[in-house]
Amino acid sequence: MKGSSKIDGWIIAGGASSRMGQDKASLEIGGRKLIHIAARALSNICDGRVSIAGSTREFAPALSAFPDAEVPGHGPLAGISTSLSNGSSEWIAIISCDMPFITGEVFAILADHAGPEDDAVVPVQSDGRPQPLCALYRRRTVLPIVKDLIQSTDRSINNLLSRLSERYVPFSRFSDFQNAEHLFLNINSPADHERAKDIFVSSHY
Repeated sequence: MKGSSKIDGWIIAGGASSRMGQDKASLEIGGRKLIHIAARALSNICDGRVSIAGSTREFAPALSAFPDAEVPGHGPLAGISTSLSNGSSEWIAIISCDMPFITGEVFAILADHAGPEDDAVVPVQSDGRPQPLCALYRRRTVLPIVKDLIQSTDRSINNLLSRLSERYVPFSRFSDFQNAEHLFLNINSPADHERAKDIFVSSHY
């Protein structure tokens, strides 16, 4: 995708945040709300074209919001569907709102790896697992597959990846980043939030 001039960015923020007990998008790390941190990470390749896959947030009035059309219980696949359905660019960059240490450089590397035969470009974490909620998806080819999976009994993201022509970007491409071991940390509980705040303070972000 080298030289591409248009990628839409989407923040996945439609979940119930049941383990957290409050809207994760509103949580703060270093004095900034998670949704604003996510928007900044996307802006590196999206040139301001960033929207929310989820409800409108009054604390983020500059971000257009598109509530998930799917019924509750479909998890992050619903957010991906919303992003692909409402985006207009060939490629969509997505990030879950609860990943505070993702940087714009991560998305720049992903964009550099996208090839003409790829449906998705997905980073691999330090533990060897792919991270499909910080990734690029080709809208035209991925949307019908997502729609099909939503109607199925297996709506897992791993099932989605298994049906795509995906390109995995190895963790070695990110291992020299500051505090790379925390790069793909996501916040699901109050304990996770406290841990992320401690990492922020100790790392002098």
